[in-house]
Amino acid sequence: MDIQKLLNDKSDTWLIFDQKVSKKYDLVSDVISLRLYRRWCAALAEAIPRAPNQKLLDLACGTGLIPLAIHASHQDSSYEYTAVDLSEEMLSVFEDKLSGHELKAQVELLKEDATKMSVDSDRFDTVTMACGIRNVGDTSRGLAEILRVLKPGGAVYFLEPAIPKSSVLRSIFLGYFRHVVPAVAGLFSTADAYRYFNQSVESFPHSEGFIEMIEQAGFVRCEMKRLTLGAGALYVGYKPS
Repeated sequence: MDIQKLLNDKSDTWLIFDQKVSKKYDLVSDVISLRLYRRWCAALAEAIPRAPNQKLLDLACGTGLIPLAIHASHQDSSYEYTAVDLSEEMLSVFEDKLSGHELKAQVELLKEDATKMSVDSDRFDTVTMACGIRNVGDTSRGLAEILRVLKPGGAVYFLEPAIPKSSVLRSIFLGYFRHVVPAVAGLFSTADAYRYFNQSVESFPHSEGFIEMIEQAGFVRCEMKRLTLGAGALYVGYKPS
């Protein structure tokens, strides 16, 4: 796997998920994040305001952790979910989870590119994207698509790993992410895939850099909440009313 090539051109990053990590994705995520990722998904779900009859779009939905977390957090509400991913294998894992699940009738699965979706404009109350925006080939185009499909006043929530500001925590985080994560992931999946994930996190414009990018795309009232001592971040932006 040519990691630098993927970092330079992310249009084919979905193939990593399709061919390398889909079957063990949840297991490896739980192990390498010490189950923090599930807690972050729950934090995202809790951040979404409760309102009846919401239409939600989850981009880079993967194995469905975000829609399932939102459903668990908002069980008193009947939402419509559209879940989009380019990886057919990841969608297949999510579809298997939905088999026999009460959420199945509320979820539409679409194999599509987040930068050129077929869904109507001004359709969704909320868009979510966990660990996905940094893998989009054209970030500006992806943000423009999110703005297009959101209803005026609707919100987008991005969940991403982050690098702590504290020099001590930063050193620990980077050491763990650069060396321990690929080694552990290699026991269950493909180490190179997680070396790419690590490098994509390090090259991502964290904190104020990503807030500025969201604002430049046309979102307003943008903010960020740090999670777990700065190891994760939840970004929120709104489409102007």
